[in-house]
Amino acid sequence: MLRVLKLAGITVSLCFATAANGQEIATIIPRAMNNLAHEYVICSAYFSVVAIAAENSNDPELAEKYYAVANAALENATMVGEEANLLPETHGARFDIAVKEMSDRIEGNTSNISILFAAHSDNCLTVMDDMTGTLDRFISAEFERQHGYPMPRE
Repeated sequence: MLRVLKLAGITVSLCFATAANGQEIATIIPRAMNNLAHEYVICSAYFSVVAIAAENSNDPELAEKYYAVANAALENATMVGEEANLLPETHGARFDIAVKEMSDRIEGNTSNISILFAAHSDNCLTVMDDMTGTLDRFISAEFERQHGYPMPRE
């Protein structure tokens, strides 16, 4: 089965095999999209906290760049969330939770920002640079979670 998704002005074509139990893999897409939207929100929170750290270090230009990426991540979350039938306020609630968790993790001290760099930087850069690959990873993970074996590839 071929499913085409239009996200961020790009078209993502996904080919799906049929699961051994006859259930189409395409039923996995809403859950994978929900997970991707959540990942974008986590990254938006991460980039926002890094922007605050840049402000605290008297680097407003760097802060502005991080805020721009944070906004882009939240826009992606909203767009992807629509595919998963998420309410817009879901993203705001997830964002608030993520910022609180990150703030607690660094004990409210942006001098400890390296803890968040280590935990989120690589993944968030990948998520922002490769929506298609990240979505594929979430679809594969969701298939395996539901079926107990890796997704077959055509």
